This record gives sequence, structure tokens and C-alpha cells, in this order.
Amino acid sequence: MKILVTGGAGFIGRHLVEFLLQKHTVLIYDNLSTSSKSDADILEKKGAEFLQGDILDAESLCEFSKGVDCMIHLAAISDVNESVKDPETAKNVNVDGTANVLSCCVANKIKK
Repeated sequence: MKILVTGGAGFIGRHLVEFLLQKHTVLIYDNLSTSSKSDADILEKKGAEFLQGDILDAESLCEFSKGVDCMIHLAAISDVNESVKDPETAKNVNVDGTANVLSCCVANKIKK
């Protein structure tokens, strides 16, 4: 199965991607806001495909997710302090970004 993981270079995402790579083709879409390129490089060496991108960029996300069987959405601003400091950005990423993920799933007929 071909699986795309948004936020796949983050702490939880890295561990999930390593697990999924045992049996699946994995694509990672991450803006590296809470991780680094070296984290993504390690996952690429293990077989994942990486694209640095933001879930607020629906066009890029939809293009990268073409041909995917399953999308796992982990990209978010989860830090409460960051959300309090900049609630507008937190809302944009967590609500509008999630809406973009769902729209791409519909557009690309991703059912899982």
C-alpha cells in the first residue's frame, strides 16, 4: 500500500513512518517546523520519499498525494503555548490545513 504521512518527519511521525516502511511504500509531507532535514534524510535512507511542504499549500499537497492509497494526517501545531501566542496561525494550520488534507483525499479518491 502507498501511504502518505503529513507531519511524517515529526517525533510521532518518524516512528510511525519507520513502522510503516516495514510493509508499505511511504511518502512524507512535512514543513519541518518541529523537525529537521536530517530527520527526513534518515527516513529517506530507509526508503521513504520526502517532500518539504505545508498543508496550507493545497495545490502542492494534492499533487504529491496523487496515486496514494491512504493518508495519515499528523501535521499540526500541537504546542499549546504556540497556539496561545499565535492563535490565528494555529487555527489556519489545524483547521484550514486539515480541510486541505480532506479536500485532497476527495480530489484524489483516497478512501483511507
